[in-house]
Amino acid sequence: MDPNEPFLQDAHSSKFAVFWVDMDGCDEVLNDDFEFEQLIRTLPLTLQAKILKRRNKTDRHCGLVGALLTRYAVWGSEKSLKKWNDLEFGTGELGKPFVKNRPYKFNHSDEHKLVAVAVDFTGSSEVGVDLANPEDVGDPNKFVGEFEAIFTESELAEVTSSVFGLSEQAAKQHLSLYWALKESYSKYKGVGLHHELKSYEFRNVSPVKPYPQSTEFNGQHAVYMLLPHNTICSVVSDIRQIPNFVQIHGAELLHYIIHNICSPPQLSQKLCI
Repeated sequence: MDPNEPFLQDAHSSKFAVFWVDMDGCDEVLNDDFEFEQLIRTLPLTLQAKILKRRNKTDRHCGLVGALLTRYAVWGSEKSLKKWNDLEFGTGELGKPFVKNRPYKFNHSDEHKLVAVAVDFTGSSEVGVDLANPEDVGDPNKFVGEFEAIFTESELAEVTSSVFGLSEQAAKQHLSLYWALKESYSKYKGVGLHHELKSYEFRNVSPVKPYPQSTEFNGQHAVYMLLPHNTICSVVSDIRQIPNFVQIHGAELLHYIIHNICSPPQLSQKLCI
């Protein structure tokens, strides 16, 4: 790998980054059975089985890209092709993954057409990331009623006040943002949905924009922004800085792995956009 690759410069300069892939353009590679097989065979058998058990092709593709992006993000910072298979991953008591033989802390999420991996390269903080699709909200008014249990009284008052008078699309975004904040915080804690989302209270949340904004809860820092396909990304950590959001070109990432991990190294490609 070229040590001057922009991806590596971004990883080292920020120490805290969110790498994300737009799945548009990946299907041409992943629909090729031979290339799919090459890519999935770079992963441990247990992870291969987990990906193949996903319910449909789209989910399987997202699962594979998420696993590959995680390894590329962690391994890529070390500038060595030889260490891909040296990475050892484990899971915590409630299923949160971690790197056994590296200090890095990471978390990943996928949602329909996007995959994201947040990495703290210093290992100083746990990390939680979530992608949320506002279209999953459905009718905003029904959502507030059906999911009232995830909000505190103060949140519910703010949510009701905030979405009143908004367009349906803006209301969906705002409600989806609260879900992403709570879900990313639960992933930061490593408890997932094993803990009530109502116990995480976020106040004075500004509407999501296509640039990073932040809020806090219980001393933790939550950063959120709107990514393509109207997808909301939320990242929670102890780190008092905005992570560097780095887009990785999906098809080029896959070809890079095929050429450099599955086969003898070829010329490296610039994957960052």
